[in-house]
Amino acid sequence: MNDIVQPTKITISGRVGFEQEITASQAAQIIAFIDQTGPAAGVSASVFPLVTPSSSPPKMIAALSVGPALSPREALDASGAKTNAEKIVAFALCIAQEGDKDTFKIEDIKPLFRRTRETPPKNFSRDLAVAIRAGWVVETDVKNEYFIASKVSDVLEVGFEGLRSPRGNGTKIRAPRGRQSNGKPSRKTAAEVPEAFKGIEAIEPVLVGVIDFHKLTKQVEKFVWTVYAAKQWGVSAVSNQEVVWLSDKLGDCIPSGSITKTFQSLHKAGYLNRTLHEHKIRITSKGEEYLKALEK
Repeated sequence: MNDIVQPTKITISGRVGFEQEITASQAAQIIAFIDQTGPAAGVSASVFPLVTPSSSPPKMIAALSVGPALSPREALDASGAKTNAEKIVAFALCIAQEGDKDTFKIEDIKPLFRRTRETPPKNFSRDLAVAIRAGWVVETDVKNEYFIASKVSDVLEVGFEGLRSPRGNGTKIRAPRGRQSNGKPSRKTAAEVPEAFKGIEAIEPVLVGVIDFHKLTKQVEKFVWTVYAAKQWGVSAVSNQEVVWLSDKLGDCIPSGSITKTFQSLHKAGYLNRTLHEHKIRITSKGEEYLKALEK
């Protein structure tokens, strides 16, 4: 007698959409596969067989890419964007997190206003110009292409509040985090230790099996080393701010303004990815192999 299997509907959305009824067991396998730490955020080689009624031939579904990026709506909420210029920046960062390209066009941004049910700007060029004058968006050498300036690269984590002037024109210049307006380290920030690292007795730039941190010359290498070290000390994934803090403790701070772009290049190489829900950075097995292969 055949077992009776209660079907479960699975829906995968993104650049490619898929919806089908499968068994609960298969759904659990797919969820486990998506949530595990893999060599890259997207894996296209693996497939899961889906059981269908006997009258239909077996079907196969590819393991689709699961991007670490926030959705456009989540990007607006996380950044606290209020003006059209701020929304343009939040949407541009959302696009950049997908990892496909470092620049954006107006045509990339306009559909996101509709998708998030936000009122589209009546004068898009004017609002874009506001973002450019504020130093948030930079024009490239290619006509109608732009990229996000480093000063707002962490807006999806820290929000726009610190960038706004008292009059709300978005041109306030804020001191780097951890610094006072006179350039001196903030006592409060200097003493702060991220919660995840409070139980670690000693943070040293030396680990067994990999090159010493101070021997590295490239920022991408130091980035991977920092995330790998965190994992060795029991912190499996780290936020942007924790990367900044930990690399500083190791002896060479990775600036917050370069975190996003450096992560994107390492993500493309398959060395790092982000957790699905917290969007924290973690190292992949490929990243560990890359680090261990660096000359000691």
